[in-house]
Amino acid sequence: DNVKVVSESEKNIIWIPSRRQLKHTCIKIPNTLKGKKKDAALRLKILAWSPFKNTEYSTLWKGDTASVYAWDSNIMREVIKNNNLNPENCEVIPETFIRKPLTSGIRLVKSNQGTEGQIWENELLKVSRWWKDKPDELEWSLFTRNSGLLSEKDEIINSNISNPEWFETPWINDKLSLDKSFKLLKNRNILIPLMTLLATPLFFLISQYVTYSIMSHNIQSQLSLIKEDTQKVRNQRRVALNDLLSVEKLLSLNQYPHQIEIISNIHSYLSPLEISLVTWDYSLGNLEFSFSSKGIIDTIPLIKKLEENNLFSNVSTSTRGNRQILKMKITKDQEKFE
Repeated sequence: DNVKVVSESEKNIIWIPSRRQLKHTCIKIPNTLKGKKKDAALRLKILAWSPFKNTEYSTLWKGDTASVYAWDSNIMREVIKNNNLNPENCEVIPETFIRKPLTSGIRLVKSNQGTEGQIWENELLKVSRWWKDKPDELEWSLFTRNSGLLSEKDEIINSNISNPEWFETPWINDKLSLDKSFKLLKNRNILIPLMTLLATPLFFLISQYVTYSIMSHNIQSQLSLIKEDTQKVRNQRRVALNDLLSVEKLLSLNQYPHQIEIISNIHSYLSPLEISLVTWDYSLGNLEFSFSSKGIIDTIPLIKKLEENNLFSNVSTSTRGNRQILKMKITKDQEKFE
């Protein structure tokens, strides 16, 4: 499968599956449900709708409606293993959630395998359909008519294929205001102690109010409970501080740019030449990839453009069979400004 794999580090890998491996739907949840109840209700509806035996999914909320991509967990894990990666270190993100969205409208997008028809409404993907090849006029007409956004009198929107730009981070994270440091909060071992630490002042005020409000014969028992709770808070605070120190040390080890930034830059140079990536091999500080094209590509201008970018150096080319290969060094973040 022509699947894009983007690695930020050895323990944080973004896996972008082929669109044909995904199922899409929109699910509305009553606005009376909040927090965990809202998420639990969404999960129940997804499991009832999903055709897979073991389902995993990615969602984007807009108000009380969620745009959902679901996939077969067993199959996805096997695909990842076949690419010599550990599924436990991979985060599966649908391609749509890492490319520029529409505010409202209909478009046909070139995906990493085939094409995807998309219908957007108020920055929410309402309807999605995948085709192996570009749909013919009848298929596209049925898709747009069945969307409910067009009446019989409206003209059919042109089915020209678009290629939205790639983002350096999934835009669903941006919508939730999650920056690089917030991604660490996906780890429950860090999140729980940290939230406990931040909530300590609130717990203290509540405990004081309860202590001075109860009857005198209950004071001793309440003080005993407060002492026990405070001891747990101190232990959790100590664990949280140790975890934060470990995280800061790990972050300082990676001096190279995120690989999503690297592939975004490479894509900007290859896209105008109608070149298709065949292989992608990245290790810290070194990149090698091969590509194919319908015609003969003169790589000299491409090499010059790549070396003009402060991100790349020592760019060289070679051939292997009918494929052309480019090798290069990746510049460390602090070296780009020296």
